[in-house]
Amino acid sequence: MKERLQNAWKCIPVVLFLTFTVFLYGPLSLFLPNADEFWFGLNTVITVVIPFSLAVFVLLMILFCILPEKAGNFVLKLLFGITLGMYVQGNYLNISYGSGVLDGTKIHWEYYTKYGLATTAVWVVCIAFPFVVSWFLNRKNGKKDGSAAKGGNAANGGGDQTWKILAAVSVFIILMQIPAFIFQAINYHPADSTRMVINKNGEFTLGGDENVLVFVLDTLDEKYYADFLEENPEYTETLTGFVHYGNTLASGARTPVAVPSMFTGVPFRQDVLYSDYKSDVWGKKNSLSVLHDTGYDVGFYSETILFSPECCDYITNFMTGTLPIGSWPSLIKNLYKMDLYKFMPHYLKRFFLIDTADFDEAINSDGNYVISDSTFLRDYRETGFGVDEEMDKTARIYHLRGAHPAYHLDRSGEFLKESTRKDTVYALFAGIQEMLDQLREMGLYDSSTIIITADHGDVNLAEQPIFLLKEKNASEPYRDSTAPVSLFDLPVYLTELAGEEADPGEFGMDLHALAEDEVRERHFFRHDGGSIVSVIKEWKFTGNVYDPDQMVLANRYENENETGDYVLGTELSFGLEQTGNPFIVDGFGKNTGIRTVLHGPHSILEIPIEDLPEKGKLHVFMTVTVKENFYDHDLIILANNQQVYQEVTSKKMAKGGIEFDVPIESFKGGKDLLLEFYFPHLDEDEMDLPVKERTDTIRLKTLTITA
Repeated sequence: MKERLQNAWKCIPVVLFLTFTVFLYGPLSLFLPNADEFWFGLNTVITVVIPFSLAVFVLLMILFCILPEKAGNFVLKLLFGITLGMYVQGNYLNISYGSGVLDGTKIHWEYYTKYGLATTAVWVVCIAFPFVVSWFLNRKNGKKDGSAAKGGNAANGGGDQTWKILAAVSVFIILMQIPAFIFQAINYHPADSTRMVINKNGEFTLGGDENVLVFVLDTLDEKYYADFLEENPEYTETLTGFVHYGNTLASGARTPVAVPSMFTGVPFRQDVLYSDYKSDVWGKKNSLSVLHDTGYDVGFYSETILFSPECCDYITNFMTGTLPIGSWPSLIKNLYKMDLYKFMPHYLKRFFLIDTADFDEAINSDGNYVISDSTFLRDYRETGFGVDEEMDKTARIYHLRGAHPAYHLDRSGEFLKESTRKDTVYALFAGIQEMLDQLREMGLYDSSTIIITADHGDVNLAEQPIFLLKEKNASEPYRDSTAPVSLFDLPVYLTELAGEEADPGEFGMDLHALAEDEVRERHFFRHDGGSIVSVIKEWKFTGNVYDPDQMVLANRYENENETGDYVLGTELSFGLEQTGNPFIVDGFGKNTGIRTVLHGPHSILEIPIEDLPEKGKLHVFMTVTVKENFYDHDLIILANNQQVYQEVTSKKMAKGGIEFDVPIESFKGGKDLLLEFYFPHLDEDEMDLPVKERTDTIRLKTLTITA
């Protein structure tokens, strides 16, 4: 045993060759130049690869310490040959297999038979190399059978001293890789992995004194509420103290326009980018910041796209930071699966094929809020409301899907793959009734202010949302009011509820000052997104909302984005900001405020690139959504007339996005990147139709191009 331990140190260079090349530098060589593609940072990768590499090194050294002499000699040579094959494969033999990215794209392995045979031959040479060297040295020393010479030891290549050559080659290759490692480390630009997160903290935790509960039921039109009451007239008996304001006008539509304006009182007119608008209105004094400043613990359960980081100062369940690791085993598995995909021979790569979107499995999203009404109701039913004795006052705002299609609730509130609007609305009101009943049991109903509303309606211009209000200590029976309410009045009401004098802004008023028969001019801002020009239309109402003839178009605000040359690394938006829409040539339709719809069978973008590199590749990454009814359609993307992407539309595409590389040679001296989206399953005759009459395909949200 002592002799084995004394000779095991001769294996160190070969073991180090494997652990450094494959397990340490391998993952880093993939991460460092592609950091923007990962949601985690370099510290996370180092936390994985250093302990893992050390563990592999120690285990292999233990193996060589316990192996018999002859077996150790054989394993050392085999280990070197395999490591040499991995090094050559990973650095000199890999090809793009069509797409060049690990984005879930199907690889047609059958197209690469000749390549597979050629690389297999190289692998045979690499694995045979140490055995040939050993045979040659033994022959030179007069040992025809290649056995250990007199004085030979385990794992040292025998008396022919093969181990010395293997050690020298191992050290030489390690030293060759270090400059590349240093270069990549110096040029590493950490991605901004900090993002705003809305978690579930305090979701059903209330204060012991005063509570404000606001249910924002997305798209729940006044008409849908009337339909619900027609079938369930007894429901209003449970709404003690509530006033139903049936003549309510939304502040805006749809959700990206509506939510900020209904809590800040400031409409979006497209005079600035949407991101700047959000930073401005949420960064100034508003109804939610006032609630916070006057002692309310404010929780808003919604989606991050509607807010800005400034909200983190006064909304307790908003925070900025790096995404937490939820599963280290998942992260380690996918990191080394991607690593081994680089180093494995052609015929084994398919077993290590990975979609980089699979790394999302390791995110700890258990505590993050996702707009899912079935999840919301399930979470409530599991815990119910609780009281934190250290908090006197809370404000809880719940943004739910409401009557927004697609419908996935049965009448009990359980998830259903296909449901109806009526059943969904029924489930929501049934769930809210459960909550109101519990508040009564806890003795908190009377002291609570409760609002049941929507961010916008759905019928006509989506201008008429539901709005029900129960004020603190209100005990009268449910009643209807025809007072001309606007959701611009909501921030005024919440500010005054906090005990401060409110600035009504341009369009707000004091709810308490509104008479039933009052004539009032109200304003409503609706986003009507075209494919290239985004329009906000300001409608003026002089009568009640029930009469659409009272609507008058007061103003029209167009997005004034200029095309210009694209700066590499910039994220283009196809939502309200529309920084990407000016590059549209054909085949794009409605901008929904979050994304822009493509219409088949052919859609085109043309993007002039500023400071185009002279050589190399451009990497294109797009975030998209795909409706379930358009799954399983082929999508082919051409860049400058070269096919760079082919995949089938799917939920996975929507989750992981679309990625591909564009060779600089394809620009042929120009600077314009022509991207063409083809849907070959669709009839080409559709190209003769107006864009709006063609088939809806996918929806483009963002596009980023990097060198």
